[in-house]
Amino acid sequence: MKLQSLESIFKKNYSKSRFIDLSNEILQIKEYEYIFDYIKHSPYLEELILPEISEDSFEKLVELLNNSTKKSIMLKIVTIDLPYNKRRFSKQISNSFMHINSRLSRNRQKIFGIHGGGNIGLCLMAYIASRSPIGFKIIATSSCSLTRNIINTSNKLYFHHKSEEDITVVNNIFMIGREKESVIQLYQESAIIAICVTSEVMQNIAKEVALGILKRYEKDESGLKILILMNKPNCHEFVYDLVIKEMLGITNNNKELTQIIFEQIEFIPTVIDRFVMKLPEDKIKNQIKTKLIKLNQENLKG
Repeated sequence: MKLQSLESIFKKNYSKSRFIDLSNEILQIKEYEYIFDYIKHSPYLEELILPEISEDSFEKLVELLNNSTKKSIMLKIVTIDLPYNKRRFSKQISNSFMHINSRLSRNRQKIFGIHGGGNIGLCLMAYIASRSPIGFKIIATSSCSLTRNIINTSNKLYFHHKSEEDITVVNNIFMIGREKESVIQLYQESAIIAICVTSEVMQNIAKEVALGILKRYEKDESGLKILILMNKPNCHEFVYDLVIKEMLGITNNNKELTQIIFEQIEFIPTVIDRFVMKLPEDKIKNQIKTKLIKLNQENLKG
């Protein structure tokens, strides 16, 4: 199959297909590279069937597939027809397959983790995640046992607006405590995570975040997209600096390992860090006065 033909298949299916069958195609290395790059970025593809891999390209293609699934949050099933004499794998290939299967299994769980189940975490992020066509299972942390017990009774979260009749419901939501073990597990199992805490709280939980990321890496070397919902300019850089500092401490200043781990982690700032505070009235008047004086001076010069 020519690369152009393959690209047309994927472009045609990009916006609608969750399943692509290439089992009857004859593919070259460049075409496999295109497919595996597509896996990294596709927001839709859930199942992929590949043709038989030739013996001479077997190891290279397995490693390409291994790398392509590190950041994928959608792909759940990959079917490969392996050459007969490669059914017994080397230790490296066995580890790669183990990691791939672990990631695909995680993706099938479809967990959207929320670290910080307060007003922003529940009333904004949980609501947005619940509207995703992916059908996420939402798991949020909370230190309030009453909130956890009420929500976990029905796995529903209710928002009352202006009147008792005006209600928004978030389904498929589960609450967990903020104990270290629970938080670490959340980072291991989630397809995507949102951190919804203040900058002050972030300084207290940075070590738990670092431990969660480390345990995730030790399990299957997976990457992770972390949305940062924080009313602070450059909040993603703030969180990154805190977490990487803790990671260096945990790994005894192992900079090489820390760099490898964080190459797969994305700290993503959200619109929340664009919030602005209302200016005092006297400050607004002074700004207007200054601008008027400057404008008047420019007119006199002209």
